[in-house]
Amino acid sequence: MLLPTKRLSAERCLLGVCAEISMALDQPITVSRLWDTIRELYSYKYQTVVTFNWFSMAMSLGFAMGLIEIQEGQVRRING
Repeated sequence: MLLPTKRLSAERCLLGVCAEISMALDQPITVSRLWDTIRELYSYKYQTVVTFNWFSMAMSLGFAMGLIEIQEGQVRRING
């Protein structure tokens, strides 16, 4: 679930979704806009669907790893 396995590809594991979220944050955006961006990205780039539950778990992973934060209602990538 967290890492890719024989049955779970790199782009579908939580770490992969978290990486896509981090890369999508070139500027601070709202959670709803980020969700739309990730959903469109996965639909176009991988021809697959990411559920909101999977998206929210990947966001939690990003917060726990210190990759992203929310400031003034917007999600932003932490550089450093």
